Amino acid sequence: MFSVGNGLPTGPTSTLRSLTSDAAASPFGFVMLDLVGGDGVPDTLYVADDRAPPSGGIQKWTLSGSNWTLAGTITGGLQVGIRGLAGYAGAGGAVLIATTATASPVSNAIVRYLDVTGTTPASKTLQAASAGVMVFRGVALAPHP
Repeated sequence: MFSVGNGLPTGPTSTLRSLTSDAAASPFGFVMLDLVGGDGVPDTLYVADDRAPPSGGIQKWTLSGSNWTLAGTITGGLQVGIRGLAGYAGAGGAVLIATTATASPVSNAIVRYLDVTGTTPASKTLQAASAGVMVFRGVALAPHP
């Protein structure tokens, strides 16, 4: 994940700046949410990292002023990293739907995390892949009126 220059990039010379200095990071999907203030400005970024925990999982970044800071990595119940990621703002926090990063149908799954302020993110397996039949890679949420 990178920031591009300051403000809106207006020319070909904008500088790319990585949010992390971790050269081994392996980001895939991401979700940006407005969890603070309800002003429509995204202030929380979740990034799917397909490395095994403790480095991989779902990284949570928070915006303070103009700086993004890693608040932690959600790894509860994971033996592998995360590839697909979708989410939405829920009551007091975020609801995250993710796919695990294994190619094995035996351990691949769609999981849900509830990241509610002041609590440890709770996980639940929504759907395990059928052995020898499928592997989940991405996840998306359908629009709701």
